[in-house]
Amino acid sequence: ALRRAPRLRAALATRPALWRLASIQIARSLGAVFLVLHARGELPGLFAYPAAWGDIAVGVTAPIAMWVAFSREAEIRRAGSRWRRAFVGWNVLGVADHVMAVTLGILCFPGVLHVIHVEPTTVVFAGLPMVLFPIFMVPFACMGHRIMLDAIRLPEPARRPQTAEHRARRAALERTAS
Repeated sequence: ALRRAPRLRAALATRPALWRLASIQIARSLGAVFLVLHARGELPGLFAYPAAWGDIAVGVTAPIAMWVAFSREAEIRRAGSRWRRAFVGWNVLGVADHVMAVTLGILCFPGVLHVIHVEPTTVVFAGLPMVLFPIFMVPFACMGHRIMLDAIRLPEPARRPQTAEHRARRAALERTAS
């Protein structure tokens, strides 16, 4: 997607964009609510434990990913570096956790795909406010991971060369400022 929008790609491939995208994942710590709902008997442990601990793991490690994106940007862009492998691994873990949680959530939800019969079911996600997890938070977080992976996969966008007119304007501004 970023290959077809060069300006968006250039904006999202910058250091500030990468660490801000990583910061979005801090909100995944809210997955702890699954443990609370399980303790109250509203979610099955089969779903609650892996989904909650996966989200908590990604959310708690998001500040480390932010630090890596900010202070080790050159290394995460360099193929084969250990920082790149760690950053890619963190993003893959985040996406894999969502794939697992969505799969278990669907299989434990009453309906056609109700393959895993547990009590209670995941029907709590059918109403507000819990419906916001599958319809907003999961896609938003997954897109953040996808954009970060795409941004470091592609080569850094080239800067536009300055034209003679641009250099002349800049020189005039510098003369008037001094």
